[in-house]
Amino acid sequence: MKILHVIGAFDKKLGGTYSAILSIMAIENELGYDNEVLSLYSEGQEFDADLLQNRVHLFEPSFPYKFNYSAGAYQWLKEHIHNFDLILIHEAWGALAIQTARLANSVNTPYAIWPHGSLDPFDLQKKKQLKKVVGKLLIASMTRNAGAICCTSGIEKSVLRTYNKQNNNINILPLPIDYEAKGDRKTFREKLGISDDKLVFLFLSRVDYKKGLDLFLYAYKAFLDETQLSNTKLVIAGKGQPAYEAFIRKTIHDLNLEAHVVVSGFLTGSGKADAFAGSDCFILPSMNENYGISVIEALQSGLPVLISDNVYIWESIIPNGGWLCKHEVKSITAQISAIYNDFTNNALADKKPVLVSEPFRLKSLIPEYRSFYHKMLYKPAESIIVKPQVVAGV
Repeated sequence: MKILHVIGAFDKKLGGTYSAILSIMAIENELGYDNEVLSLYSEGQEFDADLLQNRVHLFEPSFPYKFNYSAGAYQWLKEHIHNFDLILIHEAWGALAIQTARLANSVNTPYAIWPHGSLDPFDLQKKKQLKKVVGKLLIASMTRNAGAICCTSGIEKSVLRTYNKQNNNINILPLPIDYEAKGDRKTFREKLGISDDKLVFLFLSRVDYKKGLDLFLYAYKAFLDETQLSNTKLVIAGKGQPAYEAFIRKTIHDLNLEAHVVVSGFLTGSGKADAFAGSDCFILPSMNENYGISVIEALQSGLPVLISDNVYIWESIIPNGGWLCKHEVKSITAQISAIYNDFTNNALADKKPVLVSEPFRLKSLIPEYRSFYHKMLYKPAESIIVKPQVVAGV
């Protein structure tokens, strides 16, 4: 089988979707399938060098640029689509995604949609009125004609909006994650000047408003004021938009948390592995997270996690993998206290993060993915192909 992955922006700095595509491609390679990527150039774009071997096809965007349209990419697709057995579209709202779905449908090439949160109610609040109109005009036929829509959890499936009254082609496929890097606890702590007797919370993610870092800071402040403890640290390892990074730094200053917070900047490679090894609890009290790759990487590194119930895979993680909170200060504060009590009672070792992470590993998910691709390739064409509505302008 030969598979084409289509995404408007294929950029390592964007995190989640990029990592998701790589993990899916890894399991495809394990199954013996060939795969390539079609995407657009973006400023400062980064992706892993081993994908450069004629597997990533990049094209300049065309006007209107903000809709991820590219005349060159569409022309390439028309010329090469017959070379592929299956198209996986990793977004819903971009012009390239919509055109790819329509073209695949017209030539009877099956396609599946991985929305990666783009059809989630949280994301649909952005440009709500425009998406409501476009959803009915374009996304409804795109999702209806898809051979499958792929979700990573039961919660995501339950909230997914496809703009159809009923959609029976939704599949649950957790993303395969195999994080094998081994870090050094001593190296991490010595580099940041953190003594070994301190409880270290680790935020290792994109510094973004939806991740709940600001709420954690307020909760952490409440915990410190109540307990007057000095043997805890929060390490913030990530980067985001300069304005929001500045907001976080100002919040740290305004709450007088400078002595309790270390901002390490973006970590990757051995630095990231050392951070997992050198911390005691990974935190992600997010406002919305349709999967949580960094959560699983932390678990696979043996690090228990504090996550919100907006992280859709929490039911597979809690309680053995860590602690659960609401996306609110009071709830986060209570869980910080619970974690600290477990720390002082040497009960952190009772958690089983590595065991919890096993079902997310590639080897565990191979049967599910093999079955999915077999269904996509051998499903009778007439059962999945429906001619699209004709809508001008796309």
